[in-house]
Amino acid sequence: MLRFAAQLRIARNAIWYAAKFLTMKNNKYFFDFFKKYDDDFGCDPIRKAEINKWLELICGLNKKFYDNGKTDIATPEKRDAFLGEIKAVYYCHKFLKGEEFEIEPNTKIDFTYKKEGVKFFVEVKSPSWHGEIYKDDSLTLDQKKSRKRMPQYINGEWRSFSPKDAIEDSIKNSLDKFKKNQKNVLIITPNMFVPLHNSPSWYVSSIIKEELKKQDTQNLITTVAILETELLAGDNKIKYIYDEYQREI
Repeated sequence: MLRFAAQLRIARNAIWYAAKFLTMKNNKYFFDFFKKYDDDFGCDPIRKAEINKWLELICGLNKKFYDNGKTDIATPEKRDAFLGEIKAVYYCHKFLKGEEFEIEPNTKIDFTYKKEGVKFFVEVKSPSWHGEIYKDDSLTLDQKKSRKRMPQYINGEWRSFSPKDAIEDSIKNSLDKFKKNQKNVLIITPNMFVPLHNSPSWYVSSIIKEELKKQDTQNLITTVAILETELLAGDNKIKYIYDEYQREI
């Protein structure tokens, strides 16, 4: 009986290591990047597999950017910004059928691509839940620092939500990246407590229209897009949610 139990334990360990090896092999780009992280980031295997696709594409488009990215994710905020950028590249490549991508070309913007002969200049902004914490006036500075060290979601925690700050900051911080007389696209890829797509589209559209009118007086931005993903548990796949708002001139 003891020998059988030992053999069973060995067999279970072998299966576990084989499964772990297969997972790492199938998601080699993900583990090449994020093997040092031990928090709850990327714990879902479906999300890991999707992020692996983003990284594989980036590695093929610009290996130097891919390699440099490994040193640019030292904090969760930087990690969110990096993932937001490569998610946007992936979406524009796979779903918008963009071509001739240039990642961080010799300009200030994040990337460019062409579609039907038109060149688009794209800046990506990734407002995060960390920023929401620091804008929470109900917390002291010490409380904000303490909350930031905790997981993003805490059972029973309640907080108010408005998409206005995220949109306002994204537009404001992108304006110096663009030049006149070109197709300038701002893609917002949030990682906030509440997804932006949970807000009514008419409300989000009204905020974008108001902020463009107030801040972008030179009419630099032609399109504002919001790109988010969600895990469809029943289908075991990632759904991309992309809402595009064209500038009214």
